Amino acid sequence: MQAGTTGFVFSLSAGLLIGALVPECNGSQQSKKPSPGEPGQPAPNTAQAADDESLLVGDWRGESKVQAKNTAAKDEVVIWHIAKGSEPGRLIVTADKIVDGKAISMGALEFKYDREKKQIVCDNKRGIWKLTFKGNTLEGTLTLPDQTVLRRVVLEKTRPVKG
Repeated sequence: MQAGTTGFVFSLSAGLLIGALVPECNGSQQSKKPSPGEPGQPAPNTAQAADDESLLVGDWRGESKVQAKNTAAKDEVVIWHIAKGSEPGRLIVTADKIVDGKAISMGALEFKYDREKKQIVCDNKRGIWKLTFKGNTLEGTLTLPDQTVLRRVVLEKTRPVKG
């Protein structure tokens, strides 16, 4: 399975589709900011970025609670499996929800890691996932395009992935 493959859907209960692993995730819909290494921008510190990203790699378990009432979404216990992406500053998040003690895959999304803000972000046409990394916790929201906060997510790291 390739990280750039389209069609993976991150469904959030009752058929509510929120995000998909698509090329525009974290990309073409936003105004383009100069990238590190472009003229006038500092060169990236790839060793530092790699170290920060390595701390995120692994399994994270917690709750995804619905904030917007009158939606088909439901509160969920979730496990996010985070792996390094195909290039520095990119992470692949494969998410499961736990139903009757069993993990049910919800798909995969590509996130950008913002080292300065200590955040992982996936911005696409269906919404913006933004979680802040603090030690063994990831905490943040899923905000819909109309600025409605649909979900609040709080995760704790359960185990690192080696290698």
